[in-house]
Amino acid sequence: MRGVAIMRGGPGGAHRGRALAEAGFDVALFEPRDRSEKACGGGIPARGIEASPFLNTPKLPVRIVRTCVVVAPSGREAVVPLAAPLHIYSRADLHLYLLERAAAAGVRRVRSRVVDVKRLADGAWTLLTEAGPEGLPEHGPFDFLVAADGASGASRRRLAGGIPARQLTQGIGYYLPGISEDAITLKF
Repeated sequence: MRGVAIMRGGPGGAHRGRALAEAGFDVALFEPRDRSEKACGGGIPARGIEASPFLNTPKLPVRIVRTCVVVAPSGREAVVPLAAPLHIYSRADLHLYLLERAAAAGVRRVRSRVVDVKRLADGAWTLLTEAGPEGLPEHGPFDFLVAADGASGASRRRLAGGIPARQLTQGIGYYLPGISEDAITLKF
């Protein structure tokens, strides 16, 4: 077996990489950044915390939110109590923590951004990267490819085509270190 390549090491890629490494796979995780803040990426519902008890650690400061303020286009507001609390983490802290857990499980990190993938005649994959610290722009072959760069990521466009414009929405959010609020706000 030649192993598994994972494109991007956000929460999905880093967590999956760790699980595969613990199951005995040789895993290469392609992630150029140690810390990556993302406005919409640090909210985890209570059921996610129950399924991932390793998130209950002092290494990850958390803000627990129990209320949502919904703001209509007219400006009218409604305050809605959440059925279960939402745990808000800094995405940068969460990113680094999950990358460290993956490395501890034996995941090999490639600090380069993937710019293209190729499928070989035997079904294996090779990945082309930007020139990075490793100095090797082509990696592989790998038996499996996990595309964990998100629904609008390059791997989805390359492997499955684009998303039709009528199916796209946009969300804008923010995370401000040191700011603590008792609610999240959704504005339409």
